[in-house]
Amino acid sequence: MQSEFKQEQNKKNKINTNNETTPQIMKNLTTLFAVLLFMTISANVMAQNTATESATASANIVSAIDIQKNMDLTFGDIAVSGTAGQITILPQEDLDINFSVEEMELTTGTRNAAKFTITGQEDYLFSINLPETITISSGSDDMTIETLMNLNENNNTLTNGSIELYVGGTLHVNGDEDPGLFDGTFDVTVAYE
Repeated sequence: MQSEFKQEQNKKNKINTNNETTPQIMKNLTTLFAVLLFMTISANVMAQNTATESATASANIVSAIDIQKNMDLTFGDIAVSGTAGQITILPQEDLDINFSVEEMELTTGTRNAAKFTITGQEDYLFSINLPETITISSGSDDMTIETLMNLNENNNTLTNGSIELYVGGTLHVNGDEDPGLFDGTFDVTVAYE
């Protein structure tokens, strides 16, 4: 009988234990549900505060701009008559030369504008940097050339990827200039705009 009593007591204890733990389990489940619900809502709120978009990165390699000299600027032979004057070579392929003093003109010697070929990316705009004056020298004597060119300083177009640049100028000759070969160099710089 005692063992029946113990069994009955054990059953009651189990029922009491289960009854005591059921509210705790419910409380734990409610807390877990609340945490999961909060995390879900937080994730949705965060998702609504962000956005993503894609972009394309690219690069287009073009031909480098280049300039090559074809001919130098040459005023040829000049006779000095005691009167200062100017000689002008226009910046073009066909020779067009003007002497302010007729006695300076000689029929010997080569005369021409300088010629350059500029190449690069077809239809691109480019600029030219040419000095306004060039100094040519013979020993300690100097003469000055005011430069002229057939293109603009800016907004030139490389039609078909190539264009010719002609550089002429006006040479100022002193009336008492000593005989000698006068020469000097000048740079022409081209760049894409």
